[in-house]
Amino acid sequence: MVVRSSTDEFERDGVKAVRENVKSGHYGEPKKQQALMWLNEQKTKRKQFRDTKDLLALARRTARDTRLTLVVAGLMLLILIAIVARLFVEQGTP
Repeated sequence: MVVRSSTDEFERDGVKAVRENVKSGHYGEPKKQQALMWLNEQKTKRKQFRDTKDLLALARRTARDTRLTLVVAGLMLLILIAIVARLFVEQGTP
């Protein structure tokens, strides 16, 4: 786990600045290792966020498609009932 004071500094600076500082060699070796660990944690968090966002979009799209399917099925059922009722009326069934 990354040291809390370093974590606060990294969060304050942001991913882009920390990455640039690591590449340019502004950090000493222990802090560089902490920065690399922190960058890996951030990468994992961003991936989880992106996956969650994609899953939520999929769930919303599925719900919308399900509602549309139910509406179409309901309309088809109403049409079928109307056709059957008309057939019974035309035959004069009591």
